[in-house]
Amino acid sequence: MTEGELEAIVIYRQFNVLQNMKKVFLIFWVIILNLSNFIYCQKLEFTHIKPIVGGYTVYFHVKDIKDDSHAKEILNDFLSDNNISWGRHFISIEGKHRYQLNINEFVTPEYIRKILNAHGTDFDFSTVSVDGVILNKSPLPNKNNSPESERIKVNAAGFPEYKSTGNKVEDDER
Repeated sequence: MTEGELEAIVIYRQFNVLQNMKKVFLIFWVIILNLSNFIYCQKLEFTHIKPIVGGYTVYFHVKDIKDDSHAKEILNDFLSDNNISWGRHFISIEGKHRYQLNINEFVTPEYIRKILNAHGTDFDFSTVSVDGVILNKSPLPNKNNSPESERIKVNAAGFPEYKSTGNKVEDDER
C-alpha cells in the first residue's frame, strides 16, 4: 500500500468514528427528551364522576366559551365521538359553563381536552385535578350571606308566628 492509500484509510476510519459518535449523541438526546416529557407529564383526573352501565358520567367546567352557539358546537363534537354516548351543556350553580357526558372507559380528561383545545377552550380546573391537585378551587358559599327564603305565615290553630330578633342562632332555635 502506498502512503496515500493509508492516509485515505485513516481519514475514512476517522469519518466513520465521527458518524457513529453523532448517532450515539442523537440517540442520547432523544432518550433525554422522552424522559423529560415522561417526568413532566401531568396526570389529569375528573373529580365529578359517577359509574354507569358501560362507563361513566363525568361533569366538568369549561372556560373561554363565547356564547351558546359555541357551547353547542363543542357539544356536537363530543356527541359525534363514538366513545361518548350522551351529553349536555348547561350553566352550573356557580354560573360556569358545565358539560355532563356519558363516556366509556377509553375517554380520559386528556382526550376531552384535545376536543376543547380544538375549539379554543379548556377546563377551568375546578372540576379536573392536575396531579391530584385542584388548581382553581371554587369558593364555598358563605351560609351567613346566603339569601333566605321568605317566611310564610302558617294558618293553623296554635302555630306560633315567626318573629325575627336579628339573631339568626336564637331565631333558628325557637
